[in-house]
Amino acid sequence: EEKRDAMIGYMLAQAYWGRGIATEALGLMLNYAFTELKLLHIEGRCHAVNTASARVMQKNGMQLSRTFQHRRMFFAAPVEMMVYAHTDRTYDEYRKGLQLPANQENAPNLQSYEIR
Repeated sequence: EEKRDAMIGYMLAQAYWGRGIATEALGLMLNYAFTELKLLHIEGRCHAVNTASARVMQKNGMQLSRTFQHRRMFFAAPVEMMVYAHTDRTYDEYRKGLQLPANQENAPNLQSYEIR
């Protein structure tokens, strides 16, 4: 049986922070993952101190599912990580609450952002 779950992530140059670009891009990725790829579970992770990244996931209806301590290197101090998740069911409920279109035709368009 094919696994139908994924981890999703994003990085954005600091010059573009605070414009809603990451929020909109994540929304488009989630829409594609659940409606076109028919995934069942998606999670995203961020450092606990990265409240902006956590907010991007929250704005897209993702819920905090767990936290854990992560060590990048053997001698490094552990860093607290937060894991946010959506399932196909929670995503459907989220979309119904927002009354979003069921197709990509009316989805937000990232081309409205001028990136140099």
